[in-house]
Amino acid sequence: MDENIEVQKLEAQLATLELKLQQAQNEDLQDDEIDLRELWDVIWKGKFIILAITCLFAVTSVFYALSLPNIYQSKVVLAPAQSSSGGMGKLASQYGGLAAMAGIDLGGSESNEVDQALVLLKSWPFIETFINENALKPL
Repeated sequence: MDENIEVQKLEAQLATLELKLQQAQNEDLQDDEIDLRELWDVIWKGKFIILAITCLFAVTSVFYALSLPNIYQSKVVLAPAQSSSGGMGKLASQYGGLAAMAGIDLGGSESNEVDQALVLLKSWPFIETFINENALKPL
């Protein structure tokens, strides 16, 4: 009989524990929702920390950007203008390169002018003269 009483007590305790566990699970499910008001309150309380971190990174990024050396690059791509001439002029422009390799001049001297301009732009004396004439040297 003592054993039955103890078993009944244990069953009662187990039932109360199950009830408490069920209530805790229900509360956890209800706490999973996001309350925007509570979120705003947390953000508002930490506004000075957020502001301080933002200012720190902004000032650091400005100092870093100003410490980098200035690098300027310029590239030029030249292409010959298309001539609207027909007949022999068009034929000369199409096969001018092939004829030039064979030593024949078809009269298409436009490509020679473009080649000369490319070589001139790539030459150092041209760049140096351009810099000196336009006062582009650093002080």
